[in-house]
Amino acid sequence: MIANRRKCLRGVIIGFVFASTVWMIALMKKSYGSRYFETRMRNTSEKFHVETMETWNPNITVITAYFDLGTFPKGNLGTHYTRDMYFNWATTFKFLRNPIVVYTDSETFKQHMYTLRQGLMNMTKIFLIKRSTSWAFKNIDKIRALFSSYNYPKHYPNTVIAEYACAQHAKYDVVARAAEQECFGTKYYMWLDIGYFRDRVNKKRSFRFLEPEDFDENRIAMTRIYSDHHLNVTPKTIFLNNLVYVGGGLVFGKKQQIVKFASQVKQTVNYFLEQNLTNTDQQVIYAMFSKEGQKVIKPEVKLQCYKPPTDQNWFYLGNKMTSK
Repeated sequence: MIANRRKCLRGVIIGFVFASTVWMIALMKKSYGSRYFETRMRNTSEKFHVETMETWNPNITVITAYFDLGTFPKGNLGTHYTRDMYFNWATTFKFLRNPIVVYTDSETFKQHMYTLRQGLMNMTKIFLIKRSTSWAFKNIDKIRALFSSYNYPKHYPNTVIAEYACAQHAKYDVVARAAEQECFGTKYYMWLDIGYFRDRVNKKRSFRFLEPEDFDENRIAMTRIYSDHHLNVTPKTIFLNNLVYVGGGLVFGKKQQIVKFASQVKQTVNYFLEQNLTNTDQQVIYAMFSKEGQKVIKPEVKLQCYKPPTDQNWFYLGNKMTSK
């Protein structure tokens, strides 16, 4: 008799717990909306883990791209970047809990990203594109001719490999595409380099981007790299000396502002290319906001620079924006 009562009581408790769990999941679905809600229960050591939108941020779409340039020199210290390096760095996107959009001209990289985002495809879009569809790569002949000039300074790969410079300019093309297409209908859009969080490759922990503190929604957020680089430098000096004001690894903004900013970058690239000047996006943006550049380009969307305590902290803003 006592044993039967215990079995009956145990059944009531299990039923209550099950009903409560179902009710909580239904309530969260109603709160977050089915479009962004994802629940996965994994049986690990006989404990169930429920991953909900508390671990996601559906308000920021992250855009990245990989154009296969093969192996190329980076800097002047004999360092070379390879396909394997980029594929390895890309593994951090497996743990990113934001909607992401990926553009690539590599079928192999596309499949690699599909594998990494397996189980997260409701928050992932991957596009295989041709370089020739981007305004940035349409400039390649002009840039190649400029870089081949004997008196144009050689900064590897920025002013040596035309494809590299074009790929850096193409960031703003694909960011604008994703924002204009409203891939996930988010308020904010941001560019993130494939290798931005290369130091997290071995951590294998989920993380997400949140809005930067004190962000002005009329501006574009980027990291200030050198505190002693000012805006009174001429664009010619910036391009030829490979100077940097803000880092191009992370570019964050509201949808309307990011689209306008991308248009400003395109305008600046084309204008200075006509003056026989070009480099990567970092020099383009510095030239745009130099005093001389502002008179010509008249940029409507300004920068909001996040200044780290020390110079050359390239990943400062990204680390401030991430939450585990």
